[in-house]
Amino acid sequence: MDDPQKKNKFNIFAIIALLVALIAFASAQESINSWTYVTLHSNFSTANTTSVNVGLNFTPQANKNYDVQVYYMVRSPVLETVAPRPGLNWSSGLIDGVAFIQSPALQTVVQTNCNINTTCIAPIGGLDSSLSSYGGTITSIFQSGSNSTGKIEVTLASETEGTQVMMMKGSYLKYRVYN
Repeated sequence: MDDPQKKNKFNIFAIIALLVALIAFASAQESINSWTYVTLHSNFSTANTTSVNVGLNFTPQANKNYDVQVYYMVRSPVLETVAPRPGLNWSSGLIDGVAFIQSPALQTVVQTNCNINTTCIAPIGGLDSSLSSYGGTITSIFQSGSNSTGKIEVTLASETEGTQVMMMKGSYLKYRVYN
């Protein structure tokens, strides 16, 4: 005759094993679509008209599809005449990719579209106040190749050489791999 206590112990171990497997599966599914964040921990300023890496960047892995979003705050010390020009530098060896930049300018928004074969920088246009931050976004999707090298970098340039512009602490980049 079967021992009921042995049957109960076996059933408990089977249930525990099943729960562990389900938790592992759920964790794997969640990590597929989870975002990785890179945050600007201090204000970044430049007076260059050439784009400069602000420190929001990452190195893409080979043969992956990426979704990238950047949310930033910018300032200019000169009212209405000098605009901060955020941008995106591509790594080399990408197969295809596009980006869209929305940047603040005098009570409106200026926009630009770019791809991996073009310079990706916001158009010119001043800001309404030198005392407040203005927000903008960069969105991008791209495919890395088998020989992709370098980093995807958020950049900043000044509209006018010698005039400081800033990207503010708390701006961030987030990215994820998708199928």
